[in-house]
Amino acid sequence: MWFRKGVVWLLTACFWLAAPASTAMAYHVTPAQIEALREQARRDMQTSSSFANTIAGIINLTVSPDLSSAFYNVEFPGEPDVDFSTTKLPIYYSFEDKGRSWSPYVGVVLGYLDAKTKVDAISQAFGEQMRWDSNWKGYSGMLEGGCKFTFANGLFVAPGISAGLARLRNSVTYLNDFSRDVAAPVFDGLTANFSVTAMMLSGILSGGYDGKLGALDLKVLAKYTHSYVESVETDDPAQEFNDDIDSLAGRVTLGGPLGVSLAGNPMLWQVFLGGMHFVGQDQEIMGWTYYGELGATIGLDIRRFGLPLSALRVGASIIRGDNISGWSIVVGYTF
Repeated sequence: MWFRKGVVWLLTACFWLAAPASTAMAYHVTPAQIEALREQARRDMQTSSSFANTIAGIINLTVSPDLSSAFYNVEFPGEPDVDFSTTKLPIYYSFEDKGRSWSPYVGVVLGYLDAKTKVDAISQAFGEQMRWDSNWKGYSGMLEGGCKFTFANGLFVAPGISAGLARLRNSVTYLNDFSRDVAAPVFDGLTANFSVTAMMLSGILSGGYDGKLGALDLKVLAKYTHSYVESVETDDPAQEFNDDIDSLAGRVTLGGPLGVSLAGNPMLWQVFLGGMHFVGQDQEIMGWTYYGELGATIGLDIRRFGLPLSALRVGASIIRGDNISGWSIVVGYTF
């Protein structure tokens, strides 16, 4: 997630483009000059797509169930690292009937995002060092519904729709006098120390295979999602945005019985290979466009208890992509 190239560009842009009168006065600027810089920042936000694209991308990462719950690190050449983590709590239920080849499903996904990045640059207009820490927190909820159509030999297709709402909050800590005296009054409430609430509406098309490979369980899933993201509440009119995001996700899972029991419950194993790709997205928006994930779990078959859940699983995975890496503790369940 390359917040520096998106939002942070806007945080610093007006200091490259600002009026030369302020330059001559070093950073001892008047209230009128501060307001002029603030208006310049507003114009930059409205004329550039960087703010809208980046905020929409962060909202998508917060809401989308396709992004794995994990700890991520983005390393883009020539830029400071960005660390972020996501937590997703997905609950899906399918209304299956053995007498029919289709089954409606519903899902609820709660999401949380936490991210940190730094700014350490020179203002070309003022010749002063700009230093601050930028933290992001996002909270989301999503409802999804659709229908799974099963064909011969375990093949299936599942169209669906979803609607989500997310709250994104940015907090900036200014680390030197120039940033506190000049940057803060210009950017606070615009591109620093602000909150945005946005909705995300998505159309989903999934397909794959759910069957056997010999004695093992094999599941193959491919999923295409088109999402529309739009702000519904902002701190300033210049922050209003809308954007479209397309993504492709997939996963292959292979598993079976481990051959041993724990407290009378058969143990299970699973390995999986998955990934996610943002279709048509400029790498400079978020700093990465795809990743792959390899992981494994062990689990318990708990059907003998008569619970709604039939199995519980725990494991780990590693993540690698273009400029992005990460790891995850995997917790799963099966109805």
